[in-house]
Amino acid sequence: NIYKEYQNELWKQGYFDFNDMIIYVKDKLINNNTLRAEIEETYQYILVDEFQDTNLAQLSLIESITKNEVLEKRPEIFVVGDDDQSVYKFQGAELNNIFHFKNSYKDVKTIVLTDNYRSTQKVLDFAKKIIEKANERLTKIDKNLIKDLTSKNNKLKEGDVYLNSFDEKEKEYLFIAKEINNLIEKGVDPNEIVVISRKHDNIQELLPYLEAKNVAFNYERKESVFDQIHI
Repeated sequence: NIYKEYQNELWKQGYFDFNDMIIYVKDKLINNNTLRAEIEETYQYILVDEFQDTNLAQLSLIESITKNEVLEKRPEIFVVGDDDQSVYKFQGAELNNIFHFKNSYKDVKTIVLTDNYRSTQKVLDFAKKIIEKANERLTKIDKNLIKDLTSKNNKLKEGDVYLNSFDEKEKEYLFIAKEINNLIEKGVDPNEIVVISRKHDNIQELLPYLEAKNVAFNYERKESVFDQIHI
């Protein structure tokens, strides 16, 4: 009963939880033919970005305005996604949505973007070897799908990729600080040096080691709402 009372109170005050907004609209489109027809007439061309991060509710929302019989399963819909960049599985994102999309419509054309302008070929090949370890990849299910990236930016310096292993994180932080300090002493522009980490905590733990080497740094992160005092 608590959940029902909570929903009633939200309704009285004119509020929605984020996920409920999607579910509410989805249900209305499914059950209200007039509303759905108006939406279909108004928005005839649909683009869905980051499709690999969609969940079942969002997929249902898309289908509710693209499954009109008049369209004969050939709606003007374009989805963009990369299964190797799926990061919202904890929010219900489902990679199978990509296959479901291909099977739900007729004459679906797949366009694979393989030209890369951000990285050198060494970085692309190294990243490929890492991501190939993942079990949930479209290329392991669809053998006809080729996602080998080719570097097209000739202005990038070739560079090298090194793999270092440490038995303690403190040794890793010290190594990074020394490497950065050495690069700066060799004349490398500090603005060209970046440290990328999976977690903000790792970067925060690294900062004292940079300070010990008198290395100036600029640390940027989006403020989490959970860090605010009133929360």
